[in-house]
Amino acid sequence: MRAKGCKALADGLAGNVGIQVLNVGWNGMGDAGAEAFGEMLKVNTGLVELTASGNGLGVAGAMSLASGIGVSESLAAVFLDQNDFRTEGGLAMKDAVERNKGLVMLRIENTNTPVGVRAHMDALLNARLEQQERENGSVF
Repeated sequence: MRAKGCKALADGLAGNVGIQVLNVGWNGMGDAGAEAFGEMLKVNTGLVELTASGNGLGVAGAMSLASGIGVSESLAAVFLDQNDFRTEGGLAMKDAVERNKGLVMLRIENTNTPVGVRAHMDALLNARLEQQERENGSVF
């Protein structure tokens, strides 16, 4: 799909509320595609789960996605493994988790994000997950 296809898909998803689960992993999204997806996440109100693992995302892509994840009204789970976020991108993801109280899962394994950043993020998410399970009996 690459960046151009990801941009077209993101444009189409901006107003779509019917698609709740989307896997665009291993599609060559790159940072440019991630920028389009970050913008889409700011306005899409239907997407509950997004997988974008293995897309060659760097710091810029992580920051773009984090800007959308942080304000998304519907996302509960995001999987972004096998990208190259490094410290700066990992911190952007941690900030997104802190802002988006509806998010209960954000997985960033093998992204060159420092262990401490991931541990802080995981602690926040685990507490939310446990609370949601106590209140609702389930996660989703």
